[in-house]
Amino acid sequence: MFNCPPYRVKSNSSRERSSQHGKQQPPYPAQFKEEAVLPTRTSGKPPAQIARDLGVSLESLRNWIKQAEMDTGAQDGLTTEEQGELRRLSA
Repeated sequence: MFNCPPYRVKSNSSRERSSQHGKQQPPYPAQFKEEAVLPTRTSGKPPAQIARDLGVSLESLRNWIKQAEMDTGAQDGLTTEEQGELRRLSA
């Protein structure tokens, strides 16, 4: 159902080790994030289970859910588009 990028590791401990050595994981693609949020609305599974199934941290999934709600106007905050515009203006 989901195409997790091959450069991601599923173990939090591996991510922590790579962070300790100064390596930073590349960001998940926008399409992956969008597809990851969908089951939180439709499957009835708790977000923790969905995060485990996808091999992502629960905090990442929660952030993506929150951003999706901002993008649809369901929650106050800057949309993805507005954040991108601010990055362009400050560069």
